[in-house]
Amino acid sequence: MVFKFLKNASDNFFCNVVGLEIDECKTKKSRNFYCSKISIYQNDLEYDAIFLFKKDTVKLIAKNLLFEENIDEDTFIDLLKESANLIGGTAKTMIEEFDHKSTYRLSTPEYIGFVKDLKELNLTYNSATKINNRCFILGIEEV
Repeated sequence: MVFKFLKNASDNFFCNVVGLEIDECKTKKSRNFYCSKISIYQNDLEYDAIFLFKKDTVKLIAKNLLFEENIDEDTFIDLLKESANLIGGTAKTMIEEFDHKSTYRLSTPEYIGFVKDLKELNLTYNSATKINNRCFILGIEEV
C-alpha cells in the first residue's frame, strides 16, 4: 500500500511541482544513479523509500525549482534530499487520508550516494518513470 502512494506522490512531484512531463520507462536502466531515501513509519513497521536519479534529472529539477543552470555539489545533494522529503511528505499525507487507524511519521531524508547498479540495493518493489528521456527509479525496502 505504501508503494502505491509513493508512486502517486512522485508522479505529482515531477508533474505538478517541478513541471516536467513523465512517461513509462520501458527499458529500466539499472546503472549509475544518485540516491536519496526517506523512511516512512507505519505504527511499528518501517519502509525505506529509495529515490534513484540520473544526474541530468537533478539538473532539471534545479533549473525548474531554483532557476539555476549550474549547481554545486552541496546544492545537488540538498536537491536529492529535498526531493525525497517532498515526495515522502506528500505520500504520508495521502496515506493518512486513506488510513485513519494507523499512525505515520517520516524520518529525515538522507543522501545515500552514487549507486553503480540497482542490484546493490535490496528493493522489495521498484518502478521506473521516464523524465526527459532519463529513468527515475522509485524503490522501497521493507525494513
